[in-house]
Amino acid sequence: MWFKAQGDVVTEVSYASEDANQGWQPTDQVVYPGDLVNGDGTFSRSQASSAWSRLSVAEEAEQRIEMGTQINGIQFRCDDKSLRRLNALLRGFDRDAIGLEGKTYETAAGVPITFTSKAEVEFVLNSAEDFELALLERSAEIQQLDLIPDPSQDLLWDLTKTLPEIIEELT
Repeated sequence: MWFKAQGDVVTEVSYASEDANQGWQPTDQVVYPGDLVNGDGTFSRSQASSAWSRLSVAEEAEQRIEMGTQINGIQFRCDDKSLRRLNALLRGFDRDAIGLEGKTYETAAGVPITFTSKAEVEFVLNSAEDFELALLERSAEIQQLDLIPDPSQDLLWDLTKTLPEIIEELT
């Protein structure tokens, strides 16, 4: 991990290998914007900063989007690549490039799925996009909290509950 600091406060973090000439410093510790840089090279959480950064919430949302959701009992990834593939399949049906036997694919989990109609593809695509949008909205809600809880908690991403209900359960 790499970080930039202004004075003794971490201002940016990166997981990529960054250029030290641009002010990036390496660390083997997990740090977040707002953390304090101690004189001994360690870090501590500032009382003024959130316990978790907005960046960590956004990264968690992206990971959950990539993992996807269950649609008709099958786990579908909802990342950009998967959505692009579903859109390509949809266009294939629009062009009548897919015969009556449909197209069979294998999910990342190794489950075969056959699409035999445009409506089947539209249903999965709409469900995947709705899931992605809901997670992005929840991510934005969490990032607006004064004190951000650990974003890896599954409960925060339970879309059957409102965020205020979840925060009440966590406290």
